[in-house]
Amino acid sequence: GGLHMESKATDFVITSSKEQLKQALELGRPCIWRGKEELHNVLEELSDDIPQEMKIKMRVCREVDFGKSATFSTNSFKKEVRSLSELVKLKDSFDISDSLIFTEDTPPEIVFDTIQQLLNLGVFIDVKTADLVRKSRILSNLYGKLDEMSQMLRDFKKDLNTLSKEVNYSEFGDTISKINELADKIFKELKELQAQRTIKVAIFATKKSGKSMVVNALLGKEYAPTSLELPTPNLIIYKPIDGDEIIFEYNGKRKAFKSAAEVKKEIKEEYNKVKLQGGDLPPMVIYYPKKEGINYEIWDTPGPDLAGAEKHKEIALGAIKNTDVAVFVIDYSKYAQESEIELLKEIKKTFESVGKKHSIIGVINKTDLMFKDANVEKNLVRVTDFIWSKFKELGFREFLVIPTTAMIYSYLESVAEVLPEIKTQENIRLYIEELLSSEDTSFSEEIKTYLTEISNYANYLRSAYGIKKPKYEDIQKATNFMQVEGYINYISQTK
Repeated sequence: GGLHMESKATDFVITSSKEQLKQALELGRPCIWRGKEELHNVLEELSDDIPQEMKIKMRVCREVDFGKSATFSTNSFKKEVRSLSELVKLKDSFDISDSLIFTEDTPPEIVFDTIQQLLNLGVFIDVKTADLVRKSRILSNLYGKLDEMSQMLRDFKKDLNTLSKEVNYSEFGDTISKINELADKIFKELKELQAQRTIKVAIFATKKSGKSMVVNALLGKEYAPTSLELPTPNLIIYKPIDGDEIIFEYNGKRKAFKSAAEVKKEIKEEYNKVKLQGGDLPPMVIYYPKKEGINYEIWDTPGPDLAGAEKHKEIALGAIKNTDVAVFVIDYSKYAQESEIELLKEIKKTFESVGKKHSIIGVINKTDLMFKDANVEKNLVRVTDFIWSKFKELGFREFLVIPTTAMIYSYLESVAEVLPEIKTQENIRLYIEELLSSEDTSFSEEIKTYLTEISNYANYLRSAYGIKKPKYEDIQKATNFMQVEGYINYISQTK
């Protein structure tokens, strides 16, 4: 997705003719489809005529009419536009410093549809409403000062403590004590404000969609066992906390661990016990060390087939009540099966029953299979548009569908922790090749597997997109997972 921002405005073909669309796609030109027929149906009809390599690189989206005008801004100019096709004609190339600002009364559906179609084109610009821009500015200023205020308060309390020990000031003991209490109260309020930088995410999926990989990619470490190891049979809540320890809370007991690997091992052991003995597993809560900036509180729900219909409904209801954003993970190779449609219907009913807006992100996971498996659909846009239209049919309005490979993104993060120099390599493929052929056995078999997968993915990028010397950020960008994180944050802000 994020590899194609270099298109010139003159390259774009805007058409409602299937023949013209076919010719443009065969030539690798980005297209905006203005026809009445569903885009995914048109792409299926043209499928036999479009070469495989063009399907992989394809950039095509639907037209969006904005209704009212929106303001497109760059560093050098501002212009009013009324549709997506008007927007793409304005500039030779797009980058994330460009912005499209809708008026405050623009229906949210138009804003989300615009973001979705730009995603399908591989064009990433900042799309917001004027109201959200204003709120973001206020929040940004506030959060920017929170750390500074917290430090000032710590220094103040330290001075107050020193002062209270001075003989001359002992008669003011009560006053100093009251000031101290007030400082503690303010400090608590500041902590609560800082905690609001945590985005609460509920994650849903049917089995074997790679949901645990999505969880790990969001957390930045491998806490959750993957479905290859064991499917998730219970609700697991991941909460960020201060400190270095990881706290595992389960069945009325708390255990402290030093690493994500230890926690993962503990979870697997508990899963194995229940597998042998049968029965339900109570929820688990994992308190993990918070990172700089935005953190996620994740409600990782079990699949409906594992939890049972009533139990799953109860878990889904609790997860949606307590979170800001729902993420629905779909396996790219088996997209939109009946079981997934049923689960989406249940999620929508749950949204309505608790009076929440339908804010959801569909994550099409395992897109790396496009390169590995000959039987998997090579046309990513067709799959994305098909699932997008299913969400529309079900009545969702404020949503996005993003294709990704959480596995490669997660592996990159894990490898960078062990081998930080990977981030500065001019050619990751060459670097990994040399590492794996060397005698150095200081890293684990797990890291070797990750390196092999990353190297293979870099190879696919070279053959599909012509990136001869892929760097760390090229691979990271190609996974599209940063878009998943970006839009989780975006949806959270809009609420």
